[in-house]
Amino acid sequence: MSGSLRLASAMACALCAPTLCGQSGDIAELFAKSRYDLALEATHEMSDSVLAAEWRVQILDAAGDFPGALAAARAGLARDPDNLRLYQNGANLALTLGDGVAASELCERWRGAIERVGPAEQRPSDLARVERFERDAAQLLSLEQQAQAATTRARWISLALLAASLAALVRLMRR
Repeated sequence: MSGSLRLASAMACALCAPTLCGQSGDIAELFAKSRYDLALEATHEMSDSVLAAEWRVQILDAAGDFPGALAAARAGLARDPDNLRLYQNGANLALTLGDGVAASELCERWRGAIERVGPAEQRPSDLARVERFERDAAQLLSLEQQAQAATTRARWISLALLAASLAALVRLMRR
């Protein structure tokens, strides 16, 4: 993940934490003390499952469990498909994990959610943010396709070299 993308992730976490903290102080205290294990456990007792998912994303991301954080974002989005914060965090995590397909899919759904529920005055900045993530996802998909093409070429070259080596060996054996 690029340095600027990781910085954006840290900034998003810092921006989201106060919103989350206002509604669940005990978890916020545990999170601030880096007691991620206890904070994560406390999210399972929350009555608001979407808020709990938002907390799980933040906690798992901070703890370095990016696949777990992405799964938590997806679980939260299953409950609230219009949660813009979960889309942003999920897309960021997918990019962090190098999963261009997941990032593209989340960006597409995020764009739709902005158009459905985003406040009109906030839409231009939200859409600009999605476009930055979409560019990163497209770049990642392009790199994935290039890597796949290079792997395919390498396999064919290896097979050709193996065939040439076997043919040379057969020739040597016939002498």
